[in-house]
Amino acid sequence: MRPGIKMPLLTSESNQHSGSPKNRVSGLSMLSKRMLDNLSLVFITANILLLVPDLIYCGKLTIIIAVGAPLLFCLAVFTSLLSLERVLVIFVLAFPLLGFQPYDRHSLAFEYMAALATFSMHVMRMRRGLRQSETPVNGALSGLLVCYILLSVFSLLMLPISRIINDAIVMKLNFTSRMFSIFPTEFNYSLAGVDRLILFSLFAFEFAKAGKLIRHGRTIFLALFWGTVYSAFIGLLDFYNVLSLNWYRLAERSDVVNAFFSNMGWLAHYINITVPFVILAFIKKGRHIAATMGLFGILIVIEVALFLSGARAGWVTYPIVLILCWVAFISLSQEQKHFSFSLRTLIKAVLLMPITIAVSIAFIVYLSPIIEERGHKPPNIQQNDPNVQQNDPNSMQKIITTMDEQASATIKRSLDTGSRTSTWNDGIHVGMESPIVGLGYDSYGWQAKNLDKIVHSDFKKGTILGTMDTPHNTLIQVFVSGGIIGVILWCLLIAYIIAVCLADAVKNKNYLSLAVAISMVSAHIHGFFQDLQYVPMIWMVIFLEIGYAMSLETALLPQRLNNVVRKFIVCAFIAVTATIPIYLHLSSYRFIKDKYGVNTYMPDEDQHRYGFYSSEIIGGSRYWYSGGDAYMDVKGDNVEIPFLCPHLDADKKPVTATISIDGKPIDLLIFSKPGKLTRTYHVGAGTHRVGIKVSRLWNPIMAKVSQDLRNLGLAVGEVRCWK
Repeated sequence: MRPGIKMPLLTSESNQHSGSPKNRVSGLSMLSKRMLDNLSLVFITANILLLVPDLIYCGKLTIIIAVGAPLLFCLAVFTSLLSLERVLVIFVLAFPLLGFQPYDRHSLAFEYMAALATFSMHVMRMRRGLRQSETPVNGALSGLLVCYILLSVFSLLMLPISRIINDAIVMKLNFTSRMFSIFPTEFNYSLAGVDRLILFSLFAFEFAKAGKLIRHGRTIFLALFWGTVYSAFIGLLDFYNVLSLNWYRLAERSDVVNAFFSNMGWLAHYINITVPFVILAFIKKGRHIAATMGLFGILIVIEVALFLSGARAGWVTYPIVLILCWVAFISLSQEQKHFSFSLRTLIKAVLLMPITIAVSIAFIVYLSPIIEERGHKPPNIQQNDPNVQQNDPNSMQKIITTMDEQASATIKRSLDTGSRTSTWNDGIHVGMESPIVGLGYDSYGWQAKNLDKIVHSDFKKGTILGTMDTPHNTLIQVFVSGGIIGVILWCLLIAYIIAVCLADAVKNKNYLSLAVAISMVSAHIHGFFQDLQYVPMIWMVIFLEIGYAMSLETALLPQRLNNVVRKFIVCAFIAVTATIPIYLHLSSYRFIKDKYGVNTYMPDEDQHRYGFYSSEIIGGSRYWYSGGDAYMDVKGDNVEIPFLCPHLDADKKPVTATISIDGKPIDLLIFSKPGKLTRTYHVGAGTHRVGIKVSRLWNPIMAKVSQDLRNLGLAVGEVRCWK
């Protein structure tokens, strides 16, 4: 059945042939799709429910989100006071406010909102009766995405599954808290990454299916651009001290434009991904010349914010984005039925690009001093520098010096040993430990940490920077996650998205498809310097675009090409399924232990502790924080165990902990203030299980002492055993 043709209602006449093999196959297909729909709904609902307890600990902002977001989506789903399109526009406009690390409270709030948005699209689609035949999804693109998801899920088989299951049983709901707020240096981070991948993929599927409810998403993607506009504008006001955003973003640097982001590189990445959607703002017919000039002025403001962010990758990527946008503008201005591309158009775009940048620089040089009078001096300018005119607030020399210093610093950082090339080299060393199937989804951070402890590992011998959260390169991260198989799948997925969007733009003069194609190219050019997966909000923009591409028909591409892609998907599915026994064979990374002749590789692999977070050094000693109930196996007639209470409010509300041996309570610890207690127990010969049950947990972020989101019980030190 062709896409867009509604299925006939099952009448008594049509029911006469319902027993035919063809109808039975169709019935089984519909049943399997319903089952997948129901499983998706269960997964989405579970994410919503499991994120709520964590949000309670995240302060007023996220509590507002925890209450306000469901109310907003309920208005759309159950009362229809808001259309789904408007709800998604509000969601997208909030993107620049939530550009943080995956373990930050802002990112938890973002994933919660993403789950609610996915839930809303699913429920509204079901309420409107939009079935699969009425909401076709690009089969080739969805097949490629499913193969990539399956590879990522199967890669988790390399983790110590039994240990994860034991931790989940002991920690109960606190295990999900641990998973969502985990750091990239712990192996549970891969679980959180796969959960995020599946959630965002379900969002993409629902977005593609909800095309009739959101008018193909033009307004939603335009909201991405306006989000960039207000983010850049407020970022500049913050830079010139007209207002301050430090209370919100906890920025690493204050001498650059960060806007709401905690890192200037992420702001630059977001700008480069979303600026192409300015095309949608320019295509309105009958637009007055003043409005057009206003749009160009807005682009200048964005460029100024990007320049003053000092982000190297942004500076490299933006000229390419400008050229692509100018090519689109020139093509749009030509009165013809289809887009056309010529060498002349490209030459015009290349010539206009430096003019645009020059206007931005002129804006900084001539207007910045005026703004500066109400703010602070530009960064990096020394008060007693004889080369700068200190008394003239409108001195252009100050601004030029600032720009020169920023450019020089950028070039210097690019050439020194701490440049991206060193990080990429480290990432390749990690990935080469398992180049075909990878080392596990989103696992670079903790793999690098483990290999760094092996003094004769290839990573340790070649690293200059040491361990980092990511290799600062999307393809290298994909290589570490899924090996060559993962890289091939991801590259083909992105290539297909760009191809189908460009085909739609050329054949139907669809400006949105053109903008999505440019944005996807921009994202991966910048992704050469920054990992797309690391910031969940930026990662979601990619899946928003994937969802849009899924709504485009496969018929836009040549039939021969589609046939090749379908055959590749079948081969890819077989290859991905074949990785299951390979991942099981590589479980717990025995091959790395054998390669380097070490007994342990995973964090705390030599410890038989369950329900604990990874070890950390406290006061010069090694401790493990419990995440609620916990237990450990000890061996020896007598054991000495140090306990540490982190609860700063223990003097107001004492903390108790019941200690048991093989399930029998033998001691009750009482902490009336934060501190350390050491206990010695006679347990008898053989191996015994020591259990710790804490009366209540303590959350550092709620106590406003750090940004640590974990719910902590007692910290238990290394056990000393003797006969």
